[in-house]
Amino acid sequence: MAPDEKDLPAPQSSTKTDPRLHGSHGNARWAQGTETPPRQGTPTPEHLNPTQTTRVAGHRSLLGFGKANRLHRSAEFLRLQRKGIRAQSKHFVLYAGRLGGEAERRLGITVSRRIGNAIVRNRLKRRIRECFRTKLRLAIPEGVATVIVALSGAGLLDTPAINHELAAATLSVVKRLEARDE
Repeated sequence: MAPDEKDLPAPQSSTKTDPRLHGSHGNARWAQGTETPPRQGTPTPEHLNPTQTTRVAGHRSLLGFGKANRLHRSAEFLRLQRKGIRAQSKHFVLYAGRLGGEAERRLGITVSRRIGNAIVRNRLKRRIRECFRTKLRLAIPEGVATVIVALSGAGLLDTPAINHELAAATLSVVKRLEARDE
C-alpha cells in the first residue's frame, strides 16, 4: 500500500517569503518589521505639579475667549445699545456699559448680511474677537460689556485697520465711561 500524500510532512522554511510579494506586507515601499511608536498625548492634570496647573489655568483665562466672555442674550445687546455709551468709527459702532455685578469683560458682535457673505462675516467676527482678546480687553475696565456693530465696508478691512479703528473707539468709550462713573 502506497503512503497517502497528505500524511507526508512538507518541510517549509520560515525565513522564506512568497516570491511574488515584496516586503512583509506585499509592498516594496514599506519598511520590514517596523511599528509606529505609541502616541504620547497630553498629560492629564494629575501628572502636573500645582505650579504648572496654576500657570496654565491663569494663562488660559487671560488669553482665551470662552463663553464667560461673550454676550449671549439679545436683551443684553439691546440694553447696551439703548443705555450704553456709544462711539463710532468709519466702519464700526461701539456700545459699552455695565450690565450688572459681573467682573468679566464681555463682548457681543453684530455683523449683518450687508457686510458680505457668510465667509466674509465669519472672518470679520474672528478678527474682532482676536482684537478684543489681545488688545481691547486690557483697556476695558472690569465688569464692562461691549457690543461692536460692523458697518458697511468693514468686511474689506485688513486686520491692522480693524485693530486701529477698534482701539480708537474703545479708548473714546472708556474715557466717557469713566467720566460717567465718577
